[in-house]
Amino acid sequence: RGQTRRGTIYGLGNFQYTNKRPSESVPAALKRDINVEKRVSGLETELHALKTDFNEGNARTQATLDMILQLLQPQASSAQASHSQHRSPSHSAAPPQ
Repeated sequence: RGQTRRGTIYGLGNFQYTNKRPSESVPAALKRDINVEKRVSGLETELHALKTDFNEGNARTQATLDMILQLLQPQASSAQASHSQHRSPSHSAAPPQ
């Protein structure tokens, strides 16, 4: 136990607890800090779940877009080939005299 300008420090080994509000009892301060820690831990868990859901949704969207592009690619190449076939005869024809 040590006294500082900012409050009393309690601790064993690597674990230390600083009571920054000396007017508050140690059990009340510990209870408040544990409640805050639980809330922060819950927020971290929710954030991790949200990130996971977002990444999975992103991966599904990307896979769907890739599939759509693969399906459209043969149509685009056949449309381009048919378009070039329609233009080729008119360009290769001899000019009228």
